[in-house]
Amino acid sequence: MEARDTAVATPTVADAAPNARYELEIALLHRRIAQLESTVEAERRQRQAVVDRYERLLEER
Repeated sequence: MEARDTAVATPTVADAAPNARYELEIALLHRRIAQLESTVEAERRQRQAVVDRYERLLEER
């Protein structure tokens, strides 16, 4: 019977590099999503302010 190598392969720097790159890309994408969500929310508030102003003008008529 042959002895089998049961040792777990230790990741090398070369193995870790793609994972680190993907993790960085994911982090950057999360950051971009957060920026876009902030932009969308700011635009929503601006639109609502315009609607509110318009409604006040109509009430004053």
